[in-house]
Amino acid sequence: MKKNILLILMAFAFSLAFISCGSSENAEESNADSLNQTEEMAAKPDFTKGMEVYKAHCQVCHQAEGAGLAGAFPALKGLAAKNIAKETILDNIKNGKKSENYPAPMVPVAISDEEAAAVADYILSLK
Repeated sequence: MKKNILLILMAFAFSLAFISCGSSENAEESNADSLNQTEEMAAKPDFTKGMEVYKAHCQVCHQAEGAGLAGAFPALKGLAAKNIAKETILDNIKNGKKSENYPAPMVPVAISDEEAAAVADYILSLK
């Protein structure tokens, strides 16, 4: 009888040890997955805020896809390919811009620095 109880206790202890090892591996896998997702999010910026600001303040003139209107408003898509710096875009947003090529000057946009940075990132993402 003592032998059976001892076998049952040993089997129970072995089962607990086996289960806890498995959950540790799952926790490590879960942590690795979370880390990978965080790294992917950091590598791939979220342009949601910038897109919202763009739609509210820029889209009327520069159009939904950033193509602009020929002879009236310049295209914004493709600025990254033209090596236009983010600082230049921020300056245009905050201070406006006059251009010899377009009849209407761009007026300064009254938005926060955070919103300006978000919309500049979004504009640079337009291809």
